Amino acid sequence: MLGKKDCNRLVNVICNDSYAISGRGVFKEEFVTCGGIDLKSVNLSTLESRHVPHLFFAGEVLDVDGVTGGFNFQAAWTTAYVVVEQIAKEMRNFSFIRVRVQGFFGACRCQGCRF
Repeated sequence: MLGKKDCNRLVNVICNDSYAISGRGVFKEEFVTCGGIDLKSVNLSTLESRHVPHLFFAGEVLDVDGVTGGFNFQAAWTTAYVVVEQIAKEMRNFSFIRVRVQGFFGACRCQGCRF
């Protein structure tokens, strides 16, 4: 479990970090990440963390491996769709979610962040 200081540091990185893209690899240099969030730690019907309410995972952050050729893209798109559908359901009660996030992380003051 992260303390308040570490949570605030994480929010700052998520909201403010940037990465330079210098190009792309050539054909046949595709790769897939291995490892990630253990699926036992995730509710598979919603992709919500079993340990932290309102924390969702999608794509290659999950411990799901497949062969290259589009299967990992499909897994990323499908898991993102499941997460978006679940968040949309929870947005009906947005004030609760906002209070939960502020209570957990403190009020986020990141540029462009709505929390």
